[in-house]
Amino acid sequence: SITTTYRIPYVTLTPTFSICRTHGYLAGEHFECPQCGEKSLVYSRIVGYFRPVSDWNAGKKVEFSMRKIYTAIENEPIDFQIGGFTKTTYTDFPGKPVASILFTKGCNLKCGWCHNSDLVNEKPEDLDPHKILDYVASTEHKCLVICGGEPTIQSGLIPFLRRAKERGLTIKLDSNGSNPNVLKKVFDEQLVDFVAMDVKADPERYAEVAGKSLRPKLLKKSIEIIKKSGIQHEFRTTVVPGLVDIEDIAAIKCLIGGTPKLQRFRASETCIDAKFRTHKEHSEEEFQEIIKTAKEL
Repeated sequence: SITTTYRIPYVTLTPTFSICRTHGYLAGEHFECPQCGEKSLVYSRIVGYFRPVSDWNAGKKVEFSMRKIYTAIENEPIDFQIGGFTKTTYTDFPGKPVASILFTKGCNLKCGWCHNSDLVNEKPEDLDPHKILDYVASTEHKCLVICGGEPTIQSGLIPFLRRAKERGLTIKLDSNGSNPNVLKKVFDEQLVDFVAMDVKADPERYAEVAGKSLRPKLLKKSIEIIKKSGIQHEFRTTVVPGLVDIEDIAAIKCLIGGTPKLQRFRASETCIDAKFRTHKEHSEEEFQEIIKTAKEL
């Protein structure tokens, strides 16, 4: 059985899970492995045994889709791990003067300059997704930003977004673009109103810049899906002195077909890699010159 082959304890399996031939068990529905991009097998535990989704007939697929939607409506627990929540932000949702923001646990990259080290390296306390939705729904702004970590590695992202839309919330999703199939599903169901994708560097330099390699075809696929979605979006790049520079920006412009929104690196005590906690920052004059040069490329 697959539990024996991949050494998966039966009790740990979610109702829906995936198997990559190289990386084994993946929580949730992933038709492509988030780590290597190869095709995965998606299974669901129905009536006591494992049934591969790819072998279902059309009726079974519809039945399972309806079952997942029903679960969200009935307020059942959602496997959506939230490590932080800020009730009010004035800068994180373009076009919205105010919003709330939540931070999901875990990330499949490890950018040394990331300020959210507690979400990547530690295990912050879980926050109740339903209580957060209740709070945001009670506000006048009814706007929620979902960032991380990396939200698309959460198996409960889709059910959470469905529930948020049922409550009438306006949603912005931040992502590193490593899971294009998840993004496509989000867009197909019209579950978000704005998406921001972080493009870290030239795709060939991700192992050096982002701490882990990422197949360029995954980034390209996510960019294509986002641009064709009709959803408001932006592509962002953090300029880090000595690490992410104008050569990377030039490569990113070719990738996305335009100039990304450039963000200025800030040193912080919460950076994942200790060396970035005291890393030199660009002056405002230097940063503005980089922006000018980027536009002229």
